[in-house]
Formats: sequence, C-alpha cells, structure tokens
Amino acid sequence: MLFAIWLSFVFSKKNPIVLLPPLYGTHLFATYNKTDIPWYCPKTMNDELLWVSSKFIVPPFYNCLVLLTQGTFDNETNQIKNLPGIDIKVHDFEGEESVSYIINGTFKFIDNYYSLLKYYKQRNYTVGENLFIAPYDWRMAPLFIDDFWPKFQAIIEKAFIQNNEKVTLLGFSMGTFMIHYFLTEKASKDWISKYVEKVVLLAPSWGGCHQTFDAIFGRFSPVVPIIKNDYVADMVTSLPGFFSHQMTNGGKEKDWLISHYLSK
Repeated sequence: MLFAIWLSFVFSKKNPIVLLPPLYGTHLFATYNKTDIPWYCPKTMNDELLWVSSKFIVPPFYNCLVLLTQGTFDNETNQIKNLPGIDIKVHDFEGEESVSYIINGTFKFIDNYYSLLKYYKQRNYTVGENLFIAPYDWRMAPLFIDDFWPKFQAIIEKAFIQNNEKVTLLGFSMGTFMIHYFLTEKASKDWISKYVEKVVLLAPSWGGCHQTFDAIFGRFSPVVPIIKNDYVADMVTSLPGFFSHQMTNGGKEKDWLISHYLSK
C-alpha cells in the first residue's frame, strides 16, 4: 500500500513512462539447430520461447534452459556472445509481451511486471501510447548489448513526441543500471535536458548485491539456489549480467569483465 501511495506521488504529473525490467525479467527467444546437447533437450528451436517457457522448469529440462542461455568469450572481438549456433532475441520492444510474467506457457505465473502495468492501466496509461517497456537481453546487460541503446533512445524520443511531455524513466534492479549507463555513457546533457523529466530507480544495488555475489562464487543460480550442477555453474559464471550487480570498478567494469574471462 505504501509503495502504491509513493508511486502515486512520484507520478502525480502524467508524464509518459518508459519502464526497464530487472535481471531475469525479459523473455528470451531462441533459434538453433544443434545435436551436441543432452538427449532430452529439443534439437531445434525456431524463434521459440526459451526463458522462461514452462516446459523448461521441471527436471531434467531446466538443464536445457541454463545450457542454452550460457555465454562465451570471443577472443578476437573481446565480446561475450551466445554459444556457437544459438541466436537469442527479445520480442515486443515497446510492448508488454516479454515482461508481464517470468514463466509463460499454457499457464502463466510468477508476476514480473503484470501488476505494475495493471496499476498504470487503471490510471489511464496505455501501453504504446504513454507507457512503454524496453525489454533487453539481461544476460549480457548492460555492457554487451550495443544494439539496444539506439532503440532505447528512439523509444524515449517517441514517447516525448507522442505526448508532448518529457519522459519518466522507471527501472527496477538491473533496470536501474541500464538507465544509469545510458544517461552517463550514451546520452548528452542537452539530450537528457530535452527528453527526460525524471528518473525513478527501484532497488538499485549500487554498493553490490550479496545474492549475486554468493551465486557467482558459489556457482549456483540465485533464483533456485538448491539446484547445483555444472550447467548452472557455467551459466552463472559466463554471463556479464550477474557480474553487473557487484560493486563498480572505477568506470572500468568492461575491462574487469574481460580480464575475468581471459583468466578462466
């Protein structure tokens, strides 16, 4: 209740809103044709829901999920990429398809942003008009998703033009890092002054996050810590998204991440 009252105060002026989801908070869709994976995993997917399809949440199929979402380091480009032969995309940029629930399928459960979106819809916000969502590949964020930033800038400018009002940026958890990185590294002061009204940061872990720290060094998923195996360990230690929740490194986070991969 207090949270709802606080949000009502923050957004008493009806600026358009662009919302950024947290770690794990965006659906990921996979395309691949592979035979070198466990026998129980689908050998092909064609732009199908991977993270998180309800068919991957029971054993042993969750191993397929964490295997296919792993990253690998490209020594030639100093970039972290998908495993060879796997293409992973985000759907419905600007819309709500990829952020309403964590788990999707025949049944939808684990509320992600469904309740928050409902809250704004009840207050005459409409997705695509004055309420926009910016889903992103949380595995690689915020340092290895270069194609995201031009789209994010464009969605803010679109919200501004459609509503003739400056835009409120609302981020939760990793979404706060995304906003901070964009405003400090990708946008000029003049651009920010023209398009951005305010920034709302919910649960930022600027001083580091003990949950992800434990997960990285314990080699388990912070979502389901009781599941421990090599697939989970390789996923958690290969994705820069987990490392982004640790304390900053004097503006040299990307160099630090690259040195981590080179030392593996």
